Amino acid sequence: MESKVTPKDTSLQHLKAVLPSWYSDLLSSDQFWEWRIAIVSLLALKKECTKFVFEALELFLFHTPKDLKINDRVFDDHDLINKAIGWVLREAGKANESMLIDFLERNWKIMAKISVSYAIEKLEPKPAFLKTP
Repeated sequence: MESKVTPKDTSLQHLKAVLPSWYSDLLSSDQFWEWRIAIVSLLALKKECTKFVFEALELFLFHTPKDLKINDRVFDDHDLINKAIGWVLREAGKANESMLIDFLERNWKIMAKISVSYAIEKLEPKPAFLKTP
């Protein structure tokens, strides 16, 4: 898991290739809860594979489908997805705070505010780039 993964040079295919088949099934789904499970399950890797968790979350920012479904109805409110991303970022940041800060510095402008809020909840002091008016 040493290869550098960025949204510019890969898709979720990389995650499907390196994680178990059940995870690939989650990423192939159009179901809202399966995507949330895919994000939250990254918590299991936060200590041993922190860099990979941050790379995977960056892919989620760029590749989460806009038309996820609940019970075959399109569900366009991704608040729980965004909260899950922030939660996993915060927890992975406990293992490596500098990776969290680097991730946020690259991506905070495109992230949902709730994701950023959850991610920095325990950081003190708050990163300077987030204190802009």
